[in-house]
Amino acid sequence: MKKTPIVPVFLSWLLVMILGAYAYHKYCSHSAIQDAVTDAEIAQSLEPAAIDHSQPNEMLRTLTVFGDSLKLSESFHGELVSAISQMQNNPKVNYLITSFVSKEEANQGFFPDQGLLKANHLKNRIISKGVDSRQLGISSQFTEKEALLNKGFLMEAVAEIDRAGVEDYKILFEYNPLVVHFDEENNMSQLTLDHRIDFLDLVTYMDLDPDLLIVIEGHSHESESKKEDVLRSKACAEFFENYLINNGIHADRIITKAFGSDKPIGNNSTEQGKMKNRRVEISVVK
Repeated sequence: MKKTPIVPVFLSWLLVMILGAYAYHKYCSHSAIQDAVTDAEIAQSLEPAAIDHSQPNEMLRTLTVFGDSLKLSESFHGELVSAISQMQNNPKVNYLITSFVSKEEANQGFFPDQGLLKANHLKNRIISKGVDSRQLGISSQFTEKEALLNKGFLMEAVAEIDRAGVEDYKILFEYNPLVVHFDEENNMSQLTLDHRIDFLDLVTYMDLDPDLLIVIEGHSHESESKKEDVLRSKACAEFFENYLINNGIHADRIITKAFGSDKPIGNNSTEQGKMKNRRVEISVVK
């Protein structure tokens, strides 16, 4: 029997596989973004201001993620272990987490103050131990007392957590998406106190109803390149997606879309209209 050369056959097979993969990616694969924009293209095309931490924009410059690096004092650790044990054994037990912060401490997140940001990260750590998020509330307290600042947190058992009910949050978010605008360099406009309260309410609402999903839609003004419009809107939408994930919202509960300049709400021929169109809309669905 005549032997078939191995190397040419292997190379032919490899070429067929490569061409097949390319054809599938180009003609069969779809994403939520027009023009099949890849992650590599996004990374290469992002405006520096969108990821450059030296930029003056507060929110894009500093995205604090405490994670496992959130330091707990020895004096507080015992309280935490006891509280987790009680909540694990009794789902009717509620705890309020209070974070002590100095007024001098900069706010590095979207919540109304840095104390709430820290308390929320501690809450997420407790939830990872199997505690129901509905058993936990967060608060913050400004103080200059060194003993309290060194302790960092307080865990208190409470009969009820003082917050709005599910129906109240539903009314707040069902017809009123949270909207944040960006400038031409993808710098976020300054967040107002109302924005910060809305982000806190959004996270709380998600805790109260595990069936909810967050939809994040990125939009851009119209430029000379439709592809760049999509890239810009995707970068802004993913910034918020990553922030919410880092603050305890599971990735499976977030749907991110990028529309580029396809859904304007302002006139793209004017600067004011373009400013209106550069936005991210965050809504809640079930």
